[in-house]
Amino acid sequence: MKKIAGDLHFQAMAKKITLTYECEDPTLWINADQGLMERVVENITGNAIKYTMEKGWVKIYARTVPEGVEIGVQDNGRGIPPEALKKLFGKFEQVKAEDKAVGFGIGLSFSKGIIEAHGSTIQVESEVGKRQ
Repeated sequence: MKKIAGDLHFQAMAKKITLTYECEDPTLWINADQGLMERVVENITGNAIKYTMEKGWVKIYARTVPEGVEIGVQDNGRGIPPEALKKLFGKFEQVKAEDKAVGFGIGLSFSKGIIEAHGSTIQVESEVGKRQ
């Protein structure tokens, strides 16, 4: 996570976004392809930075849960409407038409495929207008 936060530092800095990472247990370990997992977390974190307003915050975290390890990204961005949540991980899907200018809509679909290929799940929780 520290590496990913470092990789995305300048992207966050350009929008004056505070990017942090937190790991409860530095000995946490997962049996996964490190390069692919880094791409997934970097993609999701990059999206969080992209859709968080200037001077917002994004946090990457890892923690132990009963099922193993949970890796997550939190932010105080604009939120995702409930109707968009249902298709968020589909290929070429984006939340609003004006977002097409900033990507192709394949990153989350790619991320979901990688996570599922590792025998795990990916999910999102969001509310429009809710600031954490």
